[in-house]
Amino acid sequence: MDSNTLLSIGFCMWKPFQKGIEKLAPENKGVYAYRSLTSLNLKVGASDIMYIGRAMGAFHHIKRCLNEYLHPGRSNWTKLRIHRRALTERWQVSWLLTDSPDQMECDLLRRFYSEHGQLPKENKRWPPWAGFLRKNLFYPGEVPDVHFPLKSMTFIIISQLIGR
Repeated sequence: MDSNTLLSIGFCMWKPFQKGIEKLAPENKGVYAYRSLTSLNLKVGASDIMYIGRAMGAFHHIKRCLNEYLHPGRSNWTKLRIHRRALTERWQVSWLLTDSPDQMECDLLRRFYSEHGQLPKENKRWPPWAGFLRKNLFYPGEVPDVHFPLKSMTFIIISQLIGR
């Protein structure tokens, strides 16, 4: 999976990630991706996709997300890390509007993982909600050995709800 794959499924043309990009972005929900100008070698194959994220809608739309990556603040480590790398390495960004960004992000990450044996370089872990959707992330027999941060918490909450 690379940037051409994303274009083929409907992502818009790649645009340089720089000041002013947020003015081009829509105020809609969807998924977005960052790419590097050069491909990186991964566990299996290579890809120029560096990060895949989602914008859930009304207040948290694509325009706002890109603006937050341009002005990340001090406490959001993911956005700060991506901001530094994206500007230094002249990354590009693209997006796809969708009514179900969480499911689309899940599908893209699953596809990337199944092709490359790992997540995109800057997706350091599965999204927190992925633990709840674990059964939807992978086909039977292909669940990866990765950390799902809410897995044990989910078990505790469910155990308390059913009284065990």
